[in-house]
Amino acid sequence: MENHSDLLEKVGQLGFPLLKTESRDDPNKILADVVKSRDPRLWEGFPVMLAHAGENNNLDVHQMLSLMNNQNERETMRRLVFMSIALYKILGLIFFWTKKLIKNYPPLSVRNEYQAYLAKFEAGYDFNIDTFRLSSDKIKKIFQSYYEGNRKTTSDLIQTREDMGLDYALSQIFSAKQKEIVYKKLRREILTKTEKEYFSRLVKKKLLAISNAELQRLVRQIVG
Repeated sequence: MENHSDLLEKVGQLGFPLLKTESRDDPNKILADVVKSRDPRLWEGFPVMLAHAGENNNLDVHQMLSLMNNQNERETMRRLVFMSIALYKILGLIFFWTKKLIKNYPPLSVRNEYQAYLAKFEAGYDFNIDTFRLSSDKIKKIFQSYYEGNRKTTSDLIQTREDMGLDYALSQIFSAKQKEIVYKKLRREILTKTEKEYFSRLVKKKLLAISNAELQRLVRQIVG
């Protein structure tokens, strides 16, 4: 692992500027080094860094795992990842890249780990990661300060929370797979051949039906 002072500079690249930085290192290596640093101050900021890397499509879990030296480091990374995902849920933030992230772990591990951290955030309990005790309240405040506090405008935060309503509404109409394709189209991501066919055959027809003005008028009459 690199010099610790160098790492303190580089984490600023992932939205956690402890020192001035102009670094443009690989985000996956920075996250791996944060895990290996055994620095609780950096671990408390891990959700901030993970969110920045995820939103910029820079995450590669397999690469991060390959940089771990032993099983203990891999377990620490897993705990920090699920702690982060639980925090996003508590704060009402939806990051769709987390779905790809958790696919790298067994379903039972995903459910148990996630639920455990979720419960601790809700109760305000501390986390025990490796030999360190981390404050759930402090982790939450750090995230709100460094991540939410650095968003361009307040409307960005409002939009994030409005997306929760959109996600719920889409869930009432589309299956999980169909909803994923809708979001990929919104993000202008490239669809696979199968997804393109699925979109044309099913998803597009539902979207066109929803956009029909007469249908919208009928819905308003029925549900008030």
